[in-house]
Amino acid sequence: MIRAALFSMLFGAVGAVAIQGMVWMAIPQPPRFGQVDLVAIMEGEVEGMARRKMGGEDIDAEGRARLIQDAVAAVAQESGRVLIARQALVAGAVADVPDMTERVRERLRK
Repeated sequence: MIRAALFSMLFGAVGAVAIQGMVWMAIPQPPRFGQVDLVAIMEGEVEGMARRKMGGEDIDAEGRARLIQDAVAAVAQESGRVLIARQALVAGAVADVPDMTERVRERLRK
């Protein structure tokens, strides 16, 4: 009886793994991560702030940092992805993770 119960549990576990594998293969899953190149975004932001400062305008660096954070958070929320911040130490894009840098830049232009 114990042997039959163990066999049933094993058969059920193998069946569950097989069914889950078929579901993963049949239903495409979107990637859960996205990447944002913060160095490229900050490059453009610093250039813009420097031009405005040279033009005599007061610059609120903390306010601008909040806007950048809000833009990254908004893109993450819209896309439903967890965004990975690429910085200077990471060379190149991470494979199979979509680059969302342009979407953040568009959000900052609004």
